[in-house]
Amino acid sequence: MNIGYQLKNTILYTTTCLMALQMSTPSLAQDAPKWEGHIEAEGKISNERSIGEGSVFIPVWQDDTSMLFTDIRGKFDNKDSEEINLGLGYRRQINNNWILGGYAFYDRRNSGNDNTFHQATIGVEAMSEDLEFRINGYIPESTEEDVGSATSTASMNAGNFQIQSYGAPKERALPGVDIEVGKGFYLPENWEVWAYAGGYHFDASGYEDVTGPRGRIELSKNFDNGMRFTAGLESQTDDVRGGQTFGIARLRMPFSAFGGGDKTPSRNLSKLDQRMTTRIIRDVDIVSGEQQGDLLNTEAATFELDNGTKVSSFTTIDATGNIAADVTAAGANSLIVIDGSAGTINTGSTITTQTEQALIGGGATITVAGTSGTTASLTLPGSRPVINGTNAGLDVIRLQQESNRLQNLTIQGGNDGVRIANDDQKLKNLTIQNTGRNGIHVGDSDNIELDGIIIDSVNGGAGHGIFLDAYNDLSIKTSTIKNANFAIHSNLLVPPGSQQNLSFDNVTVDNVNVVYQHDSFIARFTSGAITATNVTVANCVNNGTITDSTLTINGVACP
Repeated sequence: MNIGYQLKNTILYTTTCLMALQMSTPSLAQDAPKWEGHIEAEGKISNERSIGEGSVFIPVWQDDTSMLFTDIRGKFDNKDSEEINLGLGYRRQINNNWILGGYAFYDRRNSGNDNTFHQATIGVEAMSEDLEFRINGYIPESTEEDVGSATSTASMNAGNFQIQSYGAPKERALPGVDIEVGKGFYLPENWEVWAYAGGYHFDASGYEDVTGPRGRIELSKNFDNGMRFTAGLESQTDDVRGGQTFGIARLRMPFSAFGGGDKTPSRNLSKLDQRMTTRIIRDVDIVSGEQQGDLLNTEAATFELDNGTKVSSFTTIDATGNIAADVTAAGANSLIVIDGSAGTINTGSTITTQTEQALIGGGATITVAGTSGTTASLTLPGSRPVINGTNAGLDVIRLQQESNRLQNLTIQGGNDGVRIANDDQKLKNLTIQNTGRNGIHVGDSDNIELDGIIIDSVNGGAGHGIFLDAYNDLSIKTSTIKNANFAIHSNLLVPPGSQQNLSFDNVTVDNVNVVYQHDSFIARFTSGAITATNVTVANCVNNGTITDSTLTINGVACP
């Protein structure tokens, strides 16, 4: 049975009948009604979410101590969610001190994921002049809706890569309950303060519980014409949505403020009488949760090295071992994860790579592919390492063989930070700092990619950011070279025609004497091309920044 729709139809039918009966049978209502209806506009604002709401409160039948009423609300927020609440309630003064009441709502929400949910809300309340107790139960449909599309995630299993494929994530409205206690304090000039404390709990099988405390404080001004203005703060926290604090502003306007009626409501109401039109407090909207889709299949996966070799696992190295020896022992065609979790990794020997090795720092993300061709991202274990060369006369890392990759590393100390001595090398997301001579030394190598490189403080500012021997096809992009003598320096001993195709893209050079210099009285760029785009030059010392006439950096000279 669809309880949401059944309740909605019951409320709409009952409200329609009672309103028609009130208009056609004046004896059911006082000539001068004791309580009148009103409209309210409310705004709730936080740094995460903003909500707007409009509501109508209509007494459809009343006598001197009781009232049947409807409460109709509509709201929207800045997360593309909309909701309506259709409520029917009854309140009765059981003596001169207390009001007992109950109510039921049909709720319909269109979530930010463009899913529609239906819910019944049932609550009971007890109120005195300065106390308030309320408990609400929320009974949604159990329908689950898709959120987005199927997903795949990568993980490690027994040391090997695997990919798990899931169906589309699911969203549903969560059943739950909330409770609240309030205490009021009356002030002069028709001001009053109310403080509330309570909590909530929502859960469903397979979904994370939404449980936490909630508190609110409101300051209200009551006007003689029945208007009421309220300002307040509301705060709540739970493990799913985190902490949320809202600023509240609410304005109530009685129907009589708009004129056009023959009956003037009674204004001579006791404080208990005034409490008969107190706003029903309930959760601001249908609470929905999301969960991962059903597991469809699990398959073995591999990581593709830069020469096309596929590996299904990796070797981990950290500060507890001998990194130079461990890299050698890992052998050719291997993925090596260098983990900085155990502290700085010191080496007194040069780390010399083997053919087709990828040295990637912990915490980096790689892409693995399953046997079906499905791909997924995998975050490698550990944290980004600092590799410190303790021997000032030796390079820290030497790319001696073909097809190596360095990624997500911080390299410092030694002579050259990285010495490139063979072809097809990729360096990505590296910080090279406080080296003794050069940040990167490129010698007799082809097809070199430098991407996301930061070179800082080379030889106390007297060294070279990048020093070039013979090369072909060198690209430098999205990188920064600072605090050096020469940002880029080409060796004067290189034979003519042995350097080709140097490109810069989105490179920042800061606090250097010379941006680029080629010792051109022996060698000229007799073939190939030099291109540069999006190069920023700042804090240069020497106005003769660019000394090779074949290089133009957007016409930018040193400031």
